[in-house]
Amino acid sequence: MSPIETLRGFVNTWECDENDHLNVQFYIRFFEDAAGHFQVLAGVPEADRREPAVRHVRYHAELRVNAGVRVESFGVGDRQAVHMLYETTDGRLSATCLETYDDPPAGLSRALGQHGGTMPQAATPRSVDDPPVDIGPEGARPPGGYLTLGTRVRAQQCRPDGSVFDSAVIGINSDAAAHFWESTGINRKWLEDHNFGRVAVEMKLTRTGPLRFGDLVQVISRPIAIARSTITFENRFVRPESGDVAAIVLVTGLTMNLETRRAAPLPDDKRAHTEALIAGQFANQP
Repeated sequence: MSPIETLRGFVNTWECDENDHLNVQFYIRFFEDAAGHFQVLAGVPEADRREPAVRHVRYHAELRVNAGVRVESFGVGDRQAVHMLYETTDGRLSATCLETYDDPPAGLSRALGQHGGTMPQAATPRSVDDPPVDIGPEGARPPGGYLTLGTRVRAQQCRPDGSVFDSAVIGINSDAAAHFWESTGINRKWLEDHNFGRVAVEMKLTRTGPLRFGDLVQVISRPIAIARSTITFENRFVRPESGDVAAIVLVTGLTMNLETRRAAPLPDDKRAHTEALIAGQFANQP
């Protein structure tokens, strides 16, 4: 079965960030829209259309201002969909999104199977595991977690029913991530001194509860793993009035040389500091 073309779009100046490329939240917005078009074009009855519980994104190439984009979509099995986002001028694959649906209705499962294909290597999870993140017994305050953002869900971030868009969750995540990076010592001054930027290469959003217009949100962050050039960290979106965790975002990020547009290895002192933060999470564990 051939993929369905589900979206054509454009990168606007106001969607690009301090690194002079498309901000991650707008990649997610492209994928949200592609998913909606896929379900319509695949003939899913309105009553059986759903939002995925998990969106797992890999970023393969930068998208710069004025780029045109298109998305091709298809099912994998009866619970997952894959979206492949291409830059239209040279056909370069810019990002992939693997969506997983919890207990999808019959109409959605049938459409995923009828418009199915094989999982491409480019969309296969790499540095962030595939399964949905488990909240676990620690809930809103996991070991080593600390507050990186306090905000509120606003109307422009929400669907007509008042539930927050995934792209808005990722926008909030980006704001919290800036404060997380500060805790590793990879702060604004260090970046400016080296002409570096901070970028995501892989990301997984798991929705674990409701998050709606007007809700207060706190983001609790912690580092999970570190390698030569990357740091993987977790952000938990907590509704402080109830203590419920509404979403968990796992991010693998790196520092990029803004002149060469290539990854830069993490300095030894920054890596050692982050390793100590990770080790501290387990210091008092049995």
